[in-house]
Amino acid sequence: MACSMSSSDITRDFKALHLLNLSNNALTGPVPFFLGNLPELEALDLSSNHLTGQIPLQLANLNFLSYLNLSNNKLTGRIPLGTQIESFSEASFKNNAGLCGRPLELQCESPPASKDGLSNSRTDNHIDWNYISVEIGFVFGIGAVILPLMFCKRWRIRYYKCTDGVVYKFFPKLDPKNGTRRTMSHWTPGRRL
Repeated sequence: MACSMSSSDITRDFKALHLLNLSNNALTGPVPFFLGNLPELEALDLSSNHLTGQIPLQLANLNFLSYLNLSNNKLTGRIPLGTQIESFSEASFKNNAGLCGRPLELQCESPPASKDGLSNSRTDNHIDWNYISVEIGFVFGIGAVILPLMFCKRWRIRYYKCTDGVVYKFFPKLDPKNGTRRTMSHWTPGRRL
């Protein structure tokens, strides 16, 4: 009796799967990419099979994965970059002669594949969007304050009245309405104010 299930059936039916142990089952072929679509998966053991090909990049999406064992297979290529996969020890990937990259000591020669499956071959042209967003915010913020003050006389007068009011509250002797204000003409040599 044969049973056929598609990858969408598996991911739909097993969304709450926490543990998957398929070790020592003589499985062949590539590691199924749909395993990365099981969001609750905490432990994955595919060790001691005959799995070939690369580790799917989708496995980097498993945020709750605390145990991974892909040892004793025939996997090749770079280990995908991702916070979860990089946290596992070298023992999780041992006896896969074609694997390279972190956490293994064998480093790959080609640039690393990112979590999205795209490699960044032009690393020298990297744009740090944090700095760009700060600069854009600064320019628009200054523009929103300075330009209306420059081109709208009513706003400029109102702004200076408010600013003067704050200054006069902290320094009441500077207020021209205050009768106790002394100017340079009131100074008498040798007399302290």
